[in-house]
Amino acid sequence: MGGRGLHIALEASDATRLLTAESDDEVLEIALDELAVREDDWRQETDLAWDAIQRSLSGGPGARAFDGGRRLYHGGDHVVTYLAPAEVRDVAAFLAELGEDDLRGRYFALDPDAYGEPLTDEDFEYVWGWFVSLRAFFARAAAAERATLFTVSSWLR
Repeated sequence: MGGRGLHIALEASDATRLLTAESDDEVLEIALDELAVREDDWRQETDLAWDAIQRSLSGGPGARAFDGGRRLYHGGDHVVTYLAPAEVRDVAAFLAELGEDDLRGRYFALDPDAYGEPLTDEDFEYVWGWFVSLRAFFARAAAAERATLFTVSSWLR
């Protein structure tokens, strides 16, 4: 799926609102129209690099940052997934252990046809830069005992 990735560390009240939303439309309204547009330190974009990061982490706890936890939206045009605070801690611990050489090995092991882009040093540097920010975000969210939300789509509606 194309689009830019966004993680949000949730306040407890926002998590409750999302988890008790009664429809996909309500989930999108909260996630995209309210939370995704907030300007604060609890948002972390991953631009288009989210795809390569997720693929590079597949099969491990780090991939849960993108496709683990609870899927809150069930349509095909957006991804909206929720990780509980305990899951956030697990992801943060896994990401903290990954260094540049680790991610580089995982990235260059990807199937370029499945990825849809050539695997290059330039692309890896782009992916690495976003990964470093994401790793720091998960460390902050875990320390604050916050749940997270991940969304990817044309989320600026």
